[in-house]
Amino acid sequence: MKKSFYQLIKNMQQPHHYFWLNPYKEMAFTRCPKCERKTMVRKKRLAIDVLNKTILLANVTNKYCTGCDLIITGQEKIEKILSQLTYFDNKTVQPDDYFIFGTIGRTNYNKSMKQGLYPSDCIKLVNPFIDKLHFKIRPAGWYKD
Repeated sequence: MKKSFYQLIKNMQQPHHYFWLNPYKEMAFTRCPKCERKTMVRKKRLAIDVLNKTILLANVTNKYCTGCDLIITGQEKIEKILSQLTYFDNKTVQPDDYFIFGTIGRTNYNKSMKQGLYPSDCIKLVNPFIDKLHFKIRPAGWYKD
């Protein structure tokens, strides 16, 4: 999977945004886990590689931190969108089944929805993420150190 991703990057636009796929269903992240600023709700169009077969462009509501340029997307949101695809009939979607690799601009997204672009043409319009971050969250409470 990594080899195919690096082959994709050669044809893409400049990298934008940091990204974190939030696995915690119970945490909404009104504050950024990186810089503690308040996050804002933003619609971002995400490019998702599904089972190394196709590229899905999804217009998803995310949390966005303007201070550190971090997009936080709920894992359950993405899996709900993907479960509606025909690839996943009667199966649960696993994190290994998809790979979110960037965003696409609003005008390019609208163009792709109207004209129906091929995945190879669509990749040229995608801005990959600068980096995918991972945070481990420890719930509040008293702990022995």
